[in-house]
Amino acid sequence: INIFTRLNKDILLSLKISLMQSSIVSISDNLNENKDITIHFNHKCQKNEQENILTIREIKNIEEKTGVVERQYQAKEYVNKSNAIYFPVNIFSFESIYFLRNIRMANKEEKLVKYLQIFDENIKDVEEINGEILIKSLDFNQKVPLKIFGYGFIKFFNYICALVSNEANYILIDEIENGLHYKTTKKLIESLIELSRKNNIQMFISTHSLEFLSSVEKVANEKEFKDLGVFNIYRYKENVYCKHYQSEQLKDLLNNGIELRR
Repeated sequence: INIFTRLNKDILLSLKISLMQSSIVSISDNLNENKDITIHFNHKCQKNEQENILTIREIKNIEEKTGVVERQYQAKEYVNKSNAIYFPVNIFSFESIYFLRNIRMANKEEKLVKYLQIFDENIKDVEEINGEILIKSLDFNQKVPLKIFGYGFIKFFNYICALVSNEANYILIDEIENGLHYKTTKKLIESLIELSRKNNIQMFISTHSLEFLSSVEKVANEKEFKDLGVFNIYRYKENVYCKHYQSEQLKDLLNNGIELRR
């Protein structure tokens, strides 16, 4: 959330954001004393519409001041090449059909299938019928719904759809290691690096897995991928800190047992 405002004095702003989305809020009014501002705005994520709440509160001498001013703001469009795509931990709440339609309109089906075959070589085709994604695979006698596949493949499918569709400059993935088998992790990382390079997409990935970080380091080294940064975010007492490591430092950190998951 980017906040633009004109203030008559320096104050501490405490932001409480209910959902981590990308929007710009412009406040041109001068803030009076003893006033908090609460901004309610609707955020449309494909078929689902959610309400986000942003509170700007002045804190002085550790005492909260009273008074609330409410205004309505309209969120920016969710999917735009200048914006970001966010993958939550619960991947089933993410609908990739929008990206599949764009892939088919751009005649990129073969490219999509090629990357899906990295995960499962029996995949032959993907299509949409009556709003449902169907997969053609040698493992079945007929096309079957995506939802009957394993959690790991569904995650892989959604990530690859978004990258091949090339609809955003930024992709954010929360706890990527959940549901992934260690044998498929390397294939996923290779695909993410290759597609993000080709489409000039910057990726932000959170993880608690040392195994995943180790796989990232090995693949990045094999692919000579230097555009990688690791951020260790941790809480100490009442504060949150962040340490930034360059890609060439990651191997040494892992080999020396430095804790990166605090």
